[in-house]
Amino acid sequence: MFVRALRRVLRDTPLATDATFRRYWLGRLGSYAGDQIARTALLIAVFDAHGARALGWLLLAGTAPRLLGPVLGTLADRFDQRRLMVGCDTAQAAIYVLLAVLAPSLPAIVALTAAGTTLATAFTPAGRCLVPRMVGMERLPAANAQLAMAVNAGIAAGPLLGGLLFAGIGLRGTLLVNAATFALSAVLLSARGFREVAPAVARHRDADSPGVPVGSGLAPAAVPPGSGVVATAHPVPKESVLGDLRAGLRVVWSTPVVRAISLTLLGSVVFAALDNVAVVPFGLSQLHVDDAVVGLLGTAYGVGMAVAPMLLMMRRGYRPERLLLFALLGFGGGTVLTGVSPMLGLALFGQALAGAGNGWENVATDTLIQRGAPSDRQGAVFGTVYTAPYAAEVIAYAIGGPLLAMMGPRWVLMLAGVGVLATAAVGYPAVVRARNRALSPVTEPLPQTT
Repeated sequence: MFVRALRRVLRDTPLATDATFRRYWLGRLGSYAGDQIARTALLIAVFDAHGARALGWLLLAGTAPRLLGPVLGTLADRFDQRRLMVGCDTAQAAIYVLLAVLAPSLPAIVALTAAGTTLATAFTPAGRCLVPRMVGMERLPAANAQLAMAVNAGIAAGPLLGGLLFAGIGLRGTLLVNAATFALSAVLLSARGFREVAPAVARHRDADSPGVPVGSGLAPAAVPPGSGVVATAHPVPKESVLGDLRAGLRVVWSTPVVRAISLTLLGSVVFAALDNVAVVPFGLSQLHVDDAVVGLLGTAYGVGMAVAPMLLMMRRGYRPERLLLFALLGFGGGTVLTGVSPMLGLALFGQALAGAGNGWENVATDTLIQRGAPSDRQGAVFGTVYTAPYAAEVIAYAIGGPLLAMMGPRWVLMLAGVGVLATAAVGYPAVVRARNRALSPVTEPLPQTT
């Protein structure tokens, strides 16, 4: 019954009706899965050959470039977004071919991994800016939910596939599989439908700026209201990269919706990332499961992330700010439930619920930014906003070890969940107030009479 209902709902969504969006969706599914496959294989190979310290360097190389998001996000505002994405995918394919063919030394592996992460960081804002242009504002919530399905499915399945492929075909073959996923994504993005997105966008109208292409970086010319004439558009002048970065950061701070989202995201992830520190020790020391079974806790989290966006497809629409509230409640409540669990089954359910909250949070955040930020600055905005989780992870990992030693894993999980719930209590009203102000019509004062 669930499958039949889901199929009926999906029938009218962008994935079913829009070939251009479907190509993008398939490319994201393949490249995210491939990336996780290669990451898992590299972690295993580097740990086996060089030990735990080398593993730390590899993890750092895969995370630190994400902090360049504000700078790399400006590229999506300055250049053709489709070509930028094709270039990033092609370069990442080349990187993994080099890793597979040359079998370089550890420093080269770390450097090439950092380069690949940098390219992925530049790709992400461009992709998020392009989605409204592909599907239009009305279908944006459904498109974001379906993209989250692809991304989270790739993240959930990738580690398992990476381990199986590494055992079956070795590191070289596994890296070539990842290179093929990026090459396929580049081909899909180069298809004719994508080349027509830019001129075709003139048919879409931003709900806040009628007649202006969504995400185009174009400003409307003045036309008489109610004239029925679609406003012509002219390019917004671009500054230097540093100037664009400053302008993007000003947008993040001066746009109430974006500012509220950024602070909420930062606060929630600081606490939520403590789950990563505590969940494995919790399984081993509190639930008394072995190494193989404790991995199921991470799998349950990934499954929750992948399934949650599918549930959104059962509804014809959703309010993104309300979805953000449910996301934070699921995120925090699931983590608390994990912490109090006396048995594995309940802990698995708690992790799945927390993962579902994470999946919903990503969808809600994307939709709110795409609707609330100026279209010509969304690259810098996305790059900045999505740097917050990585900065929060750095904070969480820095304090997580001492907290774990002082409190134990169960209480760290409890602290993480309660912290996310507290963030929801503060952040959700702030987002709602900012959203209501943004949607309120501007009224001019009545003329004075004498």
